[in-house]
Amino acid sequence: AQYASVSQQAGLVPIVEPDVEFMEDADLARSAWVHEQAIARIYERCRIHGVLLEGSLIKPSFPQPGMKHPSRESVTPEEIALATATTISRSVPSAVPGVVFLSGGLPASVATSYLGAVNKLVNEAGPESLLARLQPLTFSFGRALQGDAAKSWVKGDEEGMKEAFEMWSRACWLAAQGKTA
Repeated sequence: AQYASVSQQAGLVPIVEPDVEFMEDADLARSAWVHEQAIARIYERCRIHGVLLEGSLIKPSFPQPGMKHPSRESVTPEEIALATATTISRSVPSAVPGVVFLSGGLPASVATSYLGAVNKLVNEAGPESLLARLQPLTFSFGRALQGDAAKSWVKGDEEGMKEAFEMWSRACWLAAQGKTA
């Protein structure tokens, strides 16, 4: 919150990034609750520090089961989408103009599938749904966008690098619309 305030004083748009750990055995419901609590606390602090919410973004991870939870491998993108949309609707003030998800170390295909599923869920929500009021949900996937491209680049495969970057850029762009490649 202090960083956000100082950033705005310098004329910058802060991107607030809550840090939620996934190493243990939390199930999806617990993970969503922890995300909700962390985000709510961040915005309490932002109010204390006078952050103009309309001039900030939030960069959360997707709620997901912990690395040691048995459902980690079987949870579906649709389950992640519902947990994510619910968390955002409950904790991110409507004044915040956008949510930019980080890939959080997830493989590009997984992070992109989660983003696509949450946007599809929001797009299909009726006008009476709380999900209809959500901010634009998009991506800030550094590792997921660059990972395959960097692997090609290291091998000296410039064409492969370009193809990988274009492929993941397109996949993320589509996922931000709730579509798939």
